[in-house]
Amino acid sequence: LYESFKEKHLREKGKILLTTPTKMAKPILESMAKLGILDKENIAEHKFYWDKEDIYELANKTGFEVEKYKKFQGGLNQMAIFRHKA
Repeated sequence: LYESFKEKHLREKGKILLTTPTKMAKPILESMAKLGILDKENIAEHKFYWDKEDIYELANKTGFEVEKYKKFQGGLNQMAIFRHKA
């Protein structure tokens, strides 16, 4: 998916901003959904929960490098900026 997007839509110096819940967030989000605090369908859309190593591996496998990585919201969410490998 990332390789196809990069080839068809991303400019040469373009970047991808990725946000995703961390693995630590999974049991918390699922419990909150069961209690009706969060939307069950929204939480069910999260098919994978990633950690920092997974994010870096994804970037590497798809021809990107991580320009910036940061956890936020108490470590329950994370963001990464992918850029083309030099």
